[in-house]
Amino acid sequence: MESILQTTIERLRMHICEGVLAEQEAAELLTFVTGRTRDQIQRKDFILNTTETNHLNNLIERRLRHEPLAYLLGTAYFLGRKFIVTPDVLVPRPATEIIVTKLITDQRDQDTIIIDVGTGSGCAAISIALELPLTTVIATDSSVEALTVARTNAELLTAINKVQFLTCDLLPDRQTLPADLKLLITDRRAVIFANLPYIPTTDMSQLAPDVRDFEPHLALDGGVDGLDLYRQLFEQLAARPHSSIRPRSLYLEALPAQLDQLENLAKEKLPILTTKKIYADSANQLPIGLILHIT
Repeated sequence: MESILQTTIERLRMHICEGVLAEQEAAELLTFVTGRTRDQIQRKDFILNTTETNHLNNLIERRLRHEPLAYLLGTAYFLGRKFIVTPDVLVPRPATEIIVTKLITDQRDQDTIIIDVGTGSGCAAISIALELPLTTVIATDSSVEALTVARTNAELLTAINKVQFLTCDLLPDRQTLPADLKLLITDRRAVIFANLPYIPTTDMSQLAPDVRDFEPHLALDGGVDGLDLYRQLFEQLAARPHSSIRPRSLYLEALPAQLDQLENLAKEKLPILTTKKIYADSANQLPIGLILHIT
C-alpha cells in the first residue's frame, strides 16, 4: 500500500510537476495540512483525519489548476527567511535572491540609504535591512495591498523599525517624505534596487499558467517592450533636483534580452560611470540583472 506522501506525489507528478519538484511540493502540502514533520509524513502508517483529508484534496485540486504553491501555503522563502505571500504580490524569485545577495555583499558595512522601488512582499527590502544594519532602507509601492503584506512581513521578522514603507509611484516625492528622511536624502546618495514589471505586454499570454493566471499583472506587465516602468524611474531620477534623491548605484532586474537596452535607456538620462551585468550562473552565460554606478 502506498503512503499518503507517495500518493500525493503521484497526483502532482501526473498533472503539474515532475521528479524532485513533485516530491518537494507534496511534502510541503502534507506538512502544512497536518503540522507534522517530514519524517512523520513519510511513514506508511501515517494517516489523515477527515478534516485533513478534505483540506489536502482541496489544496491539490487548486494546485492542479496551476495555482502557485506559495499562494496555497501563504508563504515563500527568500534568502532563508519565510515571508507571507498573497495574490496581491509576486512569488519571490531565485533571480531576485541573486541580485539582492550581490547588493548586500557590495554594500556590507556601508552607512547608506537603500531604496527598494516596487517592494511587493517586502522580501528584498526586509532582507537588506536585516543583513545591513547600518543602512537606512526605504521601500515603495503603488499598491496599498502589497504594502500591507510587506508591513506584515516586517513585523513578523522584527524589521518594522528598520524599513520605512511609502505608498507612491516608484520614487517618493520629496515634499511628502518624513522630515528625518528628507535630511538623510539631502546629505547622502542612495543605492536603488528595482525589480519592476518587465514582461512585454504581448508576452503576457505566453507566461506559465501559474504566473499568467494567478500572479498580479500590475507587477508583471511592463508595457510594449517591458521597460516602461524603468523609463519612468530614470526620468524621475533625472528630473530630481540636486538636494533630492541622488543615486549612487542602481541594481536592476530584467530579462536577459532586455539588459543592453535597459543600460542604454539609463545612459540617456543619467551620468553612468560603469555598468556590470549580474549572472545567475558561474559560467556567466545567463544574465539576470544590471548594476549601474553613477558619477
